[in-house]
Order: sequence, then structure tokens, then C-alpha cells
Amino acid sequence: MVITANKISNETKTISKEVGTRDVSTGLKKLQDFYTLAINDESVVKDFVRDNFFKSKTASNLQKLQSQEKQRKFKNFKSEFGADIKDFFEKLESDLATTQKMIVFLKDPNLKLIKDAEIVDFKSNYGYIRYRLNNPILNIDWDDENNVFTRLAKDFGKDLADDIVDISSKISTKIALNNIARWKYSTKSEEITSFDNAICSRISEILEAVISRESSVARKVYLNFSKNELVITEKYHTFLGREDQKDDVVLLVDIKNEGLAQRAYSNAIRTGELDELFSVITKRIISGMKSKIKSLDSKKLTLKQVQNDIVPLEMLSDEQIISSNLMNYRTMDLLHLCQHVKDKKQISRLVEIIAKEIRDK
Repeated sequence: MVITANKISNETKTISKEVGTRDVSTGLKKLQDFYTLAINDESVVKDFVRDNFFKSKTASNLQKLQSQEKQRKFKNFKSEFGADIKDFFEKLESDLATTQKMIVFLKDPNLKLIKDAEIVDFKSNYGYIRYRLNNPILNIDWDDENNVFTRLAKDFGKDLADDIVDISSKISTKIALNNIARWKYSTKSEEITSFDNAICSRISEILEAVISRESSVARKVYLNFSKNELVITEKYHTFLGREDQKDDVVLLVDIKNEGLAQRAYSNAIRTGELDELFSVITKRIISGMKSKIKSLDSKKLTLKQVQNDIVPLEMLSDEQIISSNLMNYRTMDLLHLCQHVKDKKQISRLVEIIAKEIRDK
């Protein structure tokens, strides 16, 4: 789908509108006009989001995948650790914001879940050495405010903390590791830390399954100057497709797989209600556009940034091009610069500026 701002000028000359002491480039003017269009009618962005975020899979397909992943997680956890996590899972589903925060909490490599245990090595069915805990004792001390379980209770409530205690206890008696950082001078405490980290990792797997493996909103959204339309990276890709790379673009927003957008996507998969998701992402893109305009309007843009593919040449005013030590550029430097400019009109504009500078000097 093409979303075009009819008011956007296709001229390549610098627009003579003063902002402080410098001109506004056609690129910045196009961006400002597109932002004005989106503010006046959010549907131009929302339609783009609707057409692109469920491009390859329908909501019903994603719901089916999520349900299958959920049942698989229940079955595997029951088989491996003898724990029924269905109730715990459903509590987390009812509060995705808490789930996200707990994922971050459990990433701390210094969390101490096991107070003490005997570390036993044994031979696996394949003949190599593995390690497990015998009679593990959890590091529970509700009177110690720095204790990991006390902190869990404070941050997430006693009910969820008790659930983590129960699950940690079950995992600790069953988990087996191939490597516990054992070397000649390693201490027992250091070896137990390997089990602490592994238990946190297994609990995190449950939390991440609640958010849903498919609920990724990570995308980069650009404005294509040649077509005056929004373009987006494919899911799990960090670069635009080959066709979109043929034109000059500016990055508007790098949407991360986190926060409100991730929760909205996860809820959309679970319920099939997509409008909230589209609204959240639409507002994120428009907000990103506003921030980008503010950033570009206050920055001193240079030809070096064009060479590094940070901004297209069209974002620079004539004044900014000239003040980028333009006359120090040798022929080879200019040829290298032009390799980073997709619009031939912008190359012509650069040549005209150079010619004018030579004539004036």
C-alpha cells in the first residue's frame, strides 16, 4: 500500500524557509508535511500498520500457534520437572506488564536462589558427565529485604513470589547441567551459581511463553523520499528489502519488542482484537516522526552523515552541504559520497552547489 502526502513537494531545491539561521531542506520539509498529514488524519499511518504487521500470518493463525506453544510448554514442564504451571501461567497472562518486569528481574546474573546443596556428578545415557543438586535448600529469608524472594514479594506480590518459590523448588531437584564452571580452584558457591542462573533461565522461558514467541513488534519504519511513503523492515529483519534500498529513506522509528507495543501485540494474538494494537503502533510511529523532526531540526547535519547512511542528502540544506568542508572534498571523495545518494536529482543539486561555490570564489 502506498501512502502519499499530496502536499509534499517533489522539488530538489532548498526551500527558503528560515529556521533560526539556516534553511529547511526539502527532506525535512517533506517529513514535516507528512507528519502534519498524519496528525490531521491518523488513518494514513494506521492503514499502513494494518496492511504490514500481519502480512504473512492472520490473527487466527497466530492464535493457533500461541495455543499450541502454551500446551507444549505445560506438557514439557510437567514431564521434566513434575510441575503443573497452568495456574501460574494464567496469573501472568492476566498482567502482561508484570510479566515483562519479572523477565527483566530474572536476567540479573547475581540472583541467589539456592542457599546450599550437595553437587552430584553422574554419567548421562550418552556417557558424558552431568551435574545435579542433592537436597537443595532454597535461599528463603522473608526478613532480609535483600533476599531474592523477599524482593520478588515486594516487587510482584507475595502470591507470585510463593509461586516462584514452588517452581524453583521443583526445578532445583530435577535440573541437570552439562557444565557448572568447575575448574581446579572453583568454589562450591560459584558452582551453585550455575544452577541459580539455570533455574532463572527456565522460569524466564515460562514468562516469555506467556508474552508469546510470535508477539514480536520489532520493526524499523522509514519514510521513502522518492515515493513519499512509509516503508518497513520485514519481521526479524534489520534491513529494508532490495526494492526499498533503491531509494533514499530516513529512519523514523525503531520499534522495540518491549513495553506497551509488545503487550498490545500479545493481547491481539490471544484475543483476536487487533484495533488496539494498530492504534498503539500508529501512535508510536507518529511520535517517532515528531521526535525525528525535532532531532534533525536541531542537529548540524553534514556530508559525513550522508556517507555513513545516517541521513539522505536531501535532508541537508544547501548551507549545511557547503559548511561540511565541501571544498576540501577531492574528486574521489565526491564519487564515494555519490555512491550513498540514490536520487540522481540530489547528485545534480550537489554538482550545482559545487559549481556555484567555485564561481563565487
